[in-house]
Amino acid sequence: MGALVKLAAALFGKVSFCALIGAIVGAIVGFLTGLLQVEHVAPLTPAEVLLVGFVLGFVGWIFVLVVVGMWLHYGTSVVFWPALLNALITGLLTVWINNVIRNQVLAALIGLFVGLLVGTLLCLWCNRDRRGAAYG
Repeated sequence: MGALVKLAAALFGKVSFCALIGAIVGAIVGFLTGLLQVEHVAPLTPAEVLLVGFVLGFVGWIFVLVVVGMWLHYGTSVVFWPALLNALITGLLTVWINNVIRNQVLAALIGLFVGLLVGTLLCLWCNRDRRGAAYG
């Protein structure tokens, strides 16, 4: 168990909080998308990608609210809107990319990296806006 904690700290110790939330949501959405692809062999239509992406993003958002907001005591009011935006964008992009790639084995990892990327970009965007407002 100690080796796993050290590996997680080495991989995710330097990323932003938003990126970690995106990674959590992306891994959940990717895993569930992979399970869906095992059962539903045909590619999803664009309307189905939107529906599945938003529904699974919402499921990931609920998970983040419970774990980060309540269990880790950050407060649901603090993470409510940023986590919702992050989860919906991550969910949609993860389902779309996994629908294109069609690899059930890598679906959760793809979701994790999509979530890291989306969370990092949103964090950079928010910090840019704060610096511009504070110094501009």
